[in-house]
Amino acid sequence: MRNSSTTSGPLGLQEACLIRCFIQKLATTFDTTDRTSHFATYLPLRALKNALVLNAICGISAQYLLRIKSLSTDAIEFEGTELQHLTEESVIQYQSTCINLLIDASANPEGYADGDILSAITILRFQEQNDVLMTGSDLEVFQRAVQHNFETQFAQGRGLEQALPNLFTPLPIFQISHLSANIAAFLVALRMEIWAVLLYQRPMRLPIPSFKECRHINDGEADDDYLWTRRVLVWCAHVLKLRFGSDGVGDRDNGYASASELWGALKAFEFDWDTRPPPCFQPLFFRESDPNQGRHLPELWLANPCQVMALQHIEFGRMMLASHEAQLQKRRLGGGELASQASEAVFLHSMRTICGLAACHPHRHEALTGAAVAISMCGKYVRSAGERAAMMSILDKLRNDFAWNVSHAVNALVNGAV
Repeated sequence: MRNSSTTSGPLGLQEACLIRCFIQKLATTFDTTDRTSHFATYLPLRALKNALVLNAICGISAQYLLRIKSLSTDAIEFEGTELQHLTEESVIQYQSTCINLLIDASANPEGYADGDILSAITILRFQEQNDVLMTGSDLEVFQRAVQHNFETQFAQGRGLEQALPNLFTPLPIFQISHLSANIAAFLVALRMEIWAVLLYQRPMRLPIPSFKECRHINDGEADDDYLWTRRVLVWCAHVLKLRFGSDGVGDRDNGYASASELWGALKAFEFDWDTRPPPCFQPLFFRESDPNQGRHLPELWLANPCQVMALQHIEFGRMMLASHEAQLQKRRLGGGELASQASEAVFLHSMRTICGLAACHPHRHEALTGAAVAISMCGKYVRSAGERAAMMSILDKLRNDFAWNVSHAVNALVNGAV
């Protein structure tokens, strides 16, 4: 563990293995929305200079290796190198060092790059989400740290405040900078915030760009699937903000005069996507589900993992728009039962699509996690034993290959079977 803000000298064998583990096993999950692969290529180099980044990477890699090991009787190792001193205590020590360094960064921000801080906190929050699934309780400690970091950067006019205007602008592919680092970390933090709001049905806590900015498309960008994925995430975040509200801290103008005007714009985005989807999202292969043939989920193959994420979040947004519409109809006389039935049908269809995307891209951690979120939300509606088995196989893959606890989603499926 490196306790000073900077690192010096060569890494020890354990830390070197943990960084390689992060690059090879974990970073792709963070880089889904970033064509520059900031977490896989840039951040490990920052770990050689920045102790906060180093300890964050080592902590999540140690957690991953320990969880994988718990599924077998083998000794803890990485690519043939046995890590004799790696224990659960190691994870706690890496996290504790990060907390101390974050306290120091708050007191001495000039000694830390904004992108380093946000990237490290984002990794810690990702790790916290897995711990949450183990304990069943989410104090959202590192989520609050992400929120505080966002608010500080916006208040001081630096970091994200400077980066977000470029969120929907193509940056040079091989020109990684603190600007791209902030954008990459922001997109991961936003994705995790969306999942948390969906699971806990709480207000949005992170500031998000104006939806009007999201809808503006420049010439030559129609086929940029990475930029489209960013737009979808921001659209989904605004849908959740409309449905559950926001805590108001660091809240930003959504660009619309009223909630009804925003609602119309959000529905228009959904309609445009359904009727005129971006050409770059044309699937390689598509086949509807057919329970009689043993296919309980739709099959949809895509060329880029960011496209999978975009389509999953289109469905999350669709579910929440249906939920919001049902809530509005319940206020009208006699509309409650029909609205509930309609929203349940939308939920089931969207959950099947999300799970079908995950089943067709089983090597993508974030796609499987998206499916687990959908199952946690809607598993109680599943009545078919075959469909339930197909979803359970997705959860088994997430647990066995990525050491991700899935008990909450499993419980939702089991309760639906009763």
